[in-house]
Amino acid sequence: MRPLLAVYRSAIVLVVLAGVLWAPDARFHEVQLGFAGIGTKLVYFTIQSNLLLAAMEAASVVAALRHRPQPSGWVVGGATFFVTITFAIYNTVLAPGGGDGAVLLFSGRPSSDLLHVVAPVLAVVDWVAFRRHPGVRARWSLLWLVYPVAYLVFVLVRGALSDAAPHYPYPFVDVDAIGYAGVARSFAVLTPLFAVLALAFAGVDHLLGRTRASAAPEVEAADDTTRALPE
Repeated sequence: MRPLLAVYRSAIVLVVLAGVLWAPDARFHEVQLGFAGIGTKLVYFTIQSNLLLAAMEAASVVAALRHRPQPSGWVVGGATFFVTITFAIYNTVLAPGGGDGAVLLFSGRPSSDLLHVVAPVLAVVDWVAFRRHPGVRARWSLLWLVYPVAYLVFVLVRGALSDAAPHYPYPFVDVDAIGYAGVARSFAVLTPLFAVLALAFAGVDHLLGRTRASAAPEVEAADDTTRALPE
């Protein structure tokens, strides 16, 4: 099982890297990979969250190959949580249903589809099916919110100090368009939703742990070296 998991998680890393390096407007038949504009791309939460996912999955692969402990349940859950935010915000707020002409959330643009759909789905499958549960307690899951809040601060400070494009990467943080009051309203709505999502992750985590324990108490989960965050 572990070699197969290493292949699966390596595939997630490759999906993320392809999505990051593929030209944003190119189609699947137009293989345009490169580092052009990478600095601009790194401003986006989509890119940052996917790279965090790739780093976590790569660390998992290396740990498995070297017979070392896997990343903690809190780290794995957090990386999955962040790309779930990316999936949810893009497909409901920024481009509902994947945007005009999309088929099952797929726009036909690999940069978008790999990062907004494929990588998040693969990450959730990995977390649900192949990670040990429970891995994180509810109160610790709320610490994941530090990153989205820090990202907001980063975007606002960057926008105030620089005119570099994109000035503000998302419409709900676009001070030029909606003002600071509008940004505050956006996060007054989004932050509680993110908190509910984080608690839902923790709830599912514990439910999966109880289900597996009752169904097959003698069988350990695939990642038997994954550590839960201590009390």
